[in-house]
Amino acid sequence: MRLYLRMLLLAVSVACSSVHAGEGDIKGFDAGALAQDSRYNEALTALYNLDFELADSKAEELVAVHPDDPLGHSFAASILWWKASGQLKPFAGDRAHRDEFRRHLKICMQSARRQLKSRDPSSQARGYFALGIAYGIRSHWKAMTGHSIKAYFDAKKMVKNLKKCAKADPSLADPYMGLGYYEYRVGSLSKIMRVGVLFFARGNAKRGLEYMRRAATESRYVRRQAQSMLLTVYALDLKDYPSAIELTSEMLGEYPDSPYFKFIEAMLLAATGDDAGSYAKAEGLFSVLASSAPRFAAAEWPTLCGIDGTTCLLRDNLLAASSWLDFAIAKAREGDVRRDGSARWLSRLHLYRGLVKDALGSREAALLDYRQVSDMPDFAGAHRIASDCVEKSCNARRIGKALSADNTLSDVDDDIAQPDTQDDDIDAPEFDGD
Repeated sequence: MRLYLRMLLLAVSVACSSVHAGEGDIKGFDAGALAQDSRYNEALTALYNLDFELADSKAEELVAVHPDDPLGHSFAASILWWKASGQLKPFAGDRAHRDEFRRHLKICMQSARRQLKSRDPSSQARGYFALGIAYGIRSHWKAMTGHSIKAYFDAKKMVKNLKKCAKADPSLADPYMGLGYYEYRVGSLSKIMRVGVLFFARGNAKRGLEYMRRAATESRYVRRQAQSMLLTVYALDLKDYPSAIELTSEMLGEYPDSPYFKFIEAMLLAATGDDAGSYAKAEGLFSVLASSAPRFAAAEWPTLCGIDGTTCLLRDNLLAASSWLDFAIAKAREGDVRRDGSARWLSRLHLYRGLVKDALGSREAALLDYRQVSDMPDFAGAHRIASDCVEKSCNARRIGKALSADNTLSDVDDDIAQPDTQDDDIDAPEFDGD
């Protein structure tokens, strides 16, 4: 039961953990100077480009100028969280960033509650919205660090505050992003799982989809984020690839350098049977990222598994990846593999296929790919990863560690789902409150 609960919470709580301001939409909440600050959109663009350091820097500058705005602090916390959630264990070995993340969430909650005391309904709505964001982020954090029950109750608080936001200002479509995603995810569960896992949780998938579509078209603040969320539903759940491709094109129009959306574009082309088009997009993306080994290391795992999240390494996805990699390796060998760029690309394809085969239980096939990697030029830790996986089979858990920014496998804990004791103070009184 805890496994099902954790998987659901990782889905529904991300409805608010990805909330960032964009394209000036925050004006709808009368945010004043914050809405006009160029660092807001600069940070968001950097985030979609997976340049976490620049995004964090811009967000900190923004918060320094607007210290009392709860949405500024939720934005800063979101950036820190998105980077940390790409690790095997969020904030592992990085207490400084973890404490900064907690500090921003705490200030967000405190500032939001002060706004609830206002007699102005729009200010109250803003406060409820900020609280919904904060609880959504914190729920995701708790779920990924093994605190599933606590995560569930934070998800409930997220929904409660977003409903209050919608009631305080019925003209706002923004809260329906989180409400819609929650409704959709809970409503998509089977009745048995809903009773066995979430007890009295209620949801309606059709209504949730309608809510998300409203947020994606009418939101004053989170329209781009709602579109991104709707994109994941179209692509992964409904298999509505034409709608997903249309949304991806729109997002790339706004963020043309985003590896996240470029990879989604390649993935969608493969899903529609256009392997050649998908290959061209993927190779082009690799060429851009591979121009800087540090950037590649930081962006690789969020790019590959950013849209799938916890389902990225499920068997059906691995089988689809294996088929595409067979095509891609054959295609890559048609060119001049002696060139540095082509050799690095082919080496990475063999590494990916080795990892996929390993996770699928095809150990001998995986070893052949790992040995191919060892015979090619090293790039972004490829030789070390291949060597470690030859020594010990790389299952799905080890793949996440291998392709994260810290691609060292020697310290992987096979029981990564256990609660993280460093977060035992996660509900300290000065941090919570409702």
